[in-house]
Amino acid sequence: MSGRSLVLGPDSTLLTSALNLGVLNEFWATASTAYKTLVFSAMGLIAVGIILTIIGNTSHNQGLALTSLFVIGLGLVLHVVGMVVRGQQVRKGLKK
Repeated sequence: MSGRSLVLGPDSTLLTSALNLGVLNEFWATASTAYKTLVFSAMGLIAVGIILTIIGNTSHNQGLALTSLFVIGLGLVLHVVGMVVRGQQVRKGLKK
C-alpha cells in the first residue's frame, strides 16, 4: 500500500476505500487458478440453484425446488473450499 492510510469519511465505505487502495485488485491478481475456478464454479452453482428455485416454485414442482436447494448447498460448499484453498495459499506466502 506504499504508505497510504485508510481514512474513512462520513460518505465513504470500507469497500470503496479498499478499491481505491487496490487491496481487492491485488488479492484477485495474486489468487491461483484453482481458487478462481472454485469461486466461479460456486457462484455459477448458486445462480443455477436460485433459477431452479424460482422455476420449481412458480411451476409448483416440489422435486425441482428441492433439487435446487442441493445445488445451492453444493455451491456454498465449493465457496468454503475456495476460502480454505486461498487461506492456505496466503499462509504459505506469509511463511516465505
